Amino acid sequence: MENKEKLIAFFKAENNRDWEKYKIFLSPDVKWTLYSKETKQISGIDDYMKVITDAYKGSSNTFTVESLFESEDESRIVAVLIDSLGERSCDIFDFERGKIINEYEFIL
Repeated sequence: MENKEKLIAFFKAENNRDWEKYKIFLSPDVKWTLYSKETKQISGIDDYMKVITDAYKGSSNTFTVESLFESEDESRIVAVLIDSLGERSCDIFDFERGKIINEYEFIL
């Protein structure tokens, strides 16, 4: 499976709240930097999973992929997402050995 296909499956797992499947796409050493009103850095798979599951508690919000761009070697993929509330984000994913090692998320 190519990184682009993995990312699409990762997004599907997130929308379905399938956290066990979602987790398999993440490196144990994943780092997630969230740029919103303030900048937040999450490090490690356990903290990442806690933040993402807490963010979706009691929410039915889902998102669609508006566009995807990938580097020639597929090690970096940029996704523009729009959620069911009409809010957009630009997410940059770095892959290492077939897993997401870095995510940079910009809330637009």
